[in-house]
Amino acid sequence: MTPSRILLAAAVVVVSVVGGAVVYVATRSDAAVVTATSTATGYSAGDLTDASVGGDGSRPEVAWRSAGETTGVALTMTWDEPTTVDRVRLVGSGVADTSMTSATLTFSDGSSLLLSPDERGDVSVDFTPRSTSSAVLRVAGAPEGAREVALGAWRIDATGDASVARWADRAAQQVDVDTTSDPDAAQALVDGDLAGGDAGATWTAATGDDEPSIGLRWDSPRELSSVVVLGGLQSVVDPGYTAAAPLFGTVVFDDGSRVAVTGISGADGEATTVAFTPRVTRGLTLELRRTIPGATLGVREIAAYDRGTTPPRWGSADGPTYAVAPPSPAECAAAPAAAADLALVCPETGAQVDGDAVLTVQTGAGVELTARTWVPFTADGGAVHTVATATAGADGLAVLRFSTRELPRGPVTVEIRRDDAPADRARLHAQLFNTVGVDVDRSGHAPAGLTLQWDEEFTDPLSVSQSGAGSTYAAIKPTYWGGTDFGDAVFADPAWGEDTLATLDSDYLRIRAEPIGARTDPYGQGRQHLGGLLSSMRVDGSGFTAQYGYFEARVLGAPGVGSWPAFWMLDSESATKRTTEQAEVDAFELYGHDTSASCHSLINWNTEQDDPSIGCLTPNGATDWALSWHTYGVRIVPGGAEYFIDGRQVVEWDGLLNSERPFYFMLNLALGGGWPVDLTPTSGVTDMYVDWVRAYT
Repeated sequence: MTPSRILLAAAVVVVSVVGGAVVYVATRSDAAVVTATSTATGYSAGDLTDASVGGDGSRPEVAWRSAGETTGVALTMTWDEPTTVDRVRLVGSGVADTSMTSATLTFSDGSSLLLSPDERGDVSVDFTPRSTSSAVLRVAGAPEGAREVALGAWRIDATGDASVARWADRAAQQVDVDTTSDPDAAQALVDGDLAGGDAGATWTAATGDDEPSIGLRWDSPRELSSVVVLGGLQSVVDPGYTAAAPLFGTVVFDDGSRVAVTGISGADGEATTVAFTPRVTRGLTLELRRTIPGATLGVREIAAYDRGTTPPRWGSADGPTYAVAPPSPAECAAAPAAAADLALVCPETGAQVDGDAVLTVQTGAGVELTARTWVPFTADGGAVHTVATATAGADGLAVLRFSTRELPRGPVTVEIRRDDAPADRARLHAQLFNTVGVDVDRSGHAPAGLTLQWDEEFTDPLSVSQSGAGSTYAAIKPTYWGGTDFGDAVFADPAWGEDTLATLDSDYLRIRAEPIGARTDPYGQGRQHLGGLLSSMRVDGSGFTAQYGYFEARVLGAPGVGSWPAFWMLDSESATKRTTEQAEVDAFELYGHDTSASCHSLINWNTEQDDPSIGCLTPNGATDWALSWHTYGVRIVPGGAEYFIDGRQVVEWDGLLNSERPFYFMLNLALGGGWPVDLTPTSGVTDMYVDWVRAYT
């Protein structure tokens, strides 16, 4: 056979076939440079692009070996200029003990692939073409007990099979369905239209098929990034596991990679969507299992979606929805008795302003006040500016007047300070809803190559219930015994009608903390406030989760001493009886006593490695989070997480255990978090606003 000359991203390689064996003869090229975060003495990541082998077909010698590390170790290949690629090949050590079992490959546009090497550490994957200037190979898995991983060669080039790219262009995507029982009914699994709200018929495993599986197969490879499962309609309860969905499962791809499907709903008929790092596959198998003994092993629909496609939201939620409008400003009542250096008399928190704001503040007689807020379009590119000043009269009341026409439309916050107090003391925050302001950039900072998997813009009334049953979201932290809350505020059940969790003006999520009023703490802790939490996973384990996802939200924080807003993730399996371990990733935690700071953490619970990694930035380099909107993002990677504010990376942590599990997101406004609570200056009320929340892989 005549050898073919292939120009690789990192080397020129002559490929020939000798006696049925593939022979690689490589020569060094300076087109790419490889570095690693961990390298054992005597090895070099840069040698991975050499990988010269002789004509006898032998494997290349190990060129790189990590130094006592496995999951999370990263190698980076960098090119001098953007290069189009569509194929990756790893040649492992040839020894199972030092061969990575899973890895992610992330390109400079943010797009990723999951690679699943064989027992020798070898893998070759063709993928949809893309232009990149770098690629990061991060170890996601290694054999149990392994203390290092090794490679002989690493190639990324443009010699892939174009059939992967052609799949997305097909008008009709043919799928073959196989099941372990009742194959004649298998087409019921793909006869629906999830985007149109039609789940079609139901497939049910035959009696005696107690561990059934469902397979989807395609003629050509697909670059999949999500799966949606709808369980069969059934009502079954385990008294010792009251919150559980009837079923759970595992999706196993033909490359051997796996992803957990933590809960598959029954009675409420809601969907389970699991997004994941894209992988190239010709098929997948859903291994279906019972959570509750006696549950019927049935599925109405299963669908897989390609990289670049957002899976449809299942629209059958028939539970209650919640929406509020900003209150109109009322006539200012008499001033309350002074309870602090500063107190807002009127308008009430979140009140509507229509171009001219009038704030009445109680303080000491003769005290001079300054009001500041974020002004977007200024000579300095948008910054916090003084908008009003006033001096309190003999009655201790001061009136601050200013125009809101140059402020952002929607929720805005104004900070009021006593001029005679230190900058970090005696601050009051007045939250308003501006109806006539200017439009500002509300976009996010997700890397362009990622696939949008979940997009909540909060334009419709919020579909939420305490457990998530019959709704899109849950209003409590999922646990197998039915959910839990934390902090110094009770997470109110939306059914109570307190509106602590609702969409605002068909454009935002408002989470409110307020006095508990005539209610009592249902958990017997005597707490005196209500708060709110929104979870993308329901208490039963269904809902939305993402493996190695990038989560991002645009948020205006809730000020006030003791406020504790957060955007955070937990692994989905932690809400089940199947494990006691829990992985937590906090995109942000904010504490109302210091609105210049933010915390970005990683915590392993109930493991041998449970020392938290907590990064509190004081200040965090961004404008005051109570006065200006920010996007907060976190990307969960093998063994760690990367944290961003407004697209700027601020923290990176490694040491995350169970990072291969899918994670769900929560947005909450709690109180306390180790700090005293004092919201009396605003009558016990503070609001957290969320413009949107999105998840990508």
